[in-house]
Amino acid sequence: MPYGSVAKFSKKSILV
Repeated sequence: MPYGSVAKFSKKSILV
């Protein structure tokens, strides 16, 4: 699992 993908998902989750 690429860290970039996880970071992006985390950012999206925080935004939501």
